[in-house]
Amino acid sequence: MKKIIIALFLLLSVNSYAVRPFVTDDARIVSKGQIEVEAWPEVNLVGDEQTYALQFMAGMSITEWFEFIVGSGGGFDRRTSSETFANPTISPKFLFLKAEVGSWLPGIALDLGMNVNWGRGSLYDDAISLYAIMIATWRFYDDWLNIHLNLGERSTRHNGVSQARNYWGLGLDIGVYQREYRLILESYAGDPMEAEAPRIAYQWGFRWLKSDYINYDLTFGTQKEPDGIFVSGDRREYWVQLGIRLLFDTKYTTNPGHEGAQGLFKRPI
Repeated sequence: MKKIIIALFLLLSVNSYAVRPFVTDDARIVSKGQIEVEAWPEVNLVGDEQTYALQFMAGMSITEWFEFIVGSGGGFDRRTSSETFANPTISPKFLFLKAEVGSWLPGIALDLGMNVNWGRGSLYDDAISLYAIMIATWRFYDDWLNIHLNLGERSTRHNGVSQARNYWGLGLDIGVYQREYRLILESYAGDPMEAEAPRIAYQWGFRWLKSDYINYDLTFGTQKEPDGIFVSGDRREYWVQLGIRLLFDTKYTTNPGHEGAQGLFKRPI
């Protein structure tokens, strides 16, 4: 398993707009009938402990305003010399208003999610969590600047006890030299896909929009090591990720390309 994950990591780094490594979500879903697949090999470092993992998500839009997404991951924990599997995530996403270029009125979406209590090892949290996040996206200066704001609520149940807290995320996506080359910066209240997430985390990196159907990311991040539900430990965790997003049209696709679905409501002309 370790050799397979490292090989995938190196393959993508040699060949390398992926959504998932950028944790702060955007108010966009793919067009009706399209399938998207996102994967990100990563290395996590905490002190002298290392974990190699391959995370993935896949989704398909059922309508022009509803996409259903599932995700999970697995890897190799060097400290225990054993495989580790992350909690699976189920996430329906609803697009209400599409983000339009140059509009001060943002795109609006709602992301609902559940992290299932299944897995093992360092990637696994012995808990089940639910979240609801409202998403706003602005596209300024002919898409040279995108701003994403996430606000919501998270609830985690562990050993029969439930805990809740507010969730937030702020992300910037900035064109550099050419619009297909992007700088990405974000801060957020812990990854919603992690039941035992800390109170704050940071990521930064680069994005290459190679085409409408394939995009790449290289991101770096840090946070306090989780030490229980919503509790940060004394040590700091670091990671590096390589993300790839693939988009596939099917015979049901209504709007080929990366612009995505139109949303539930239409803007006034």
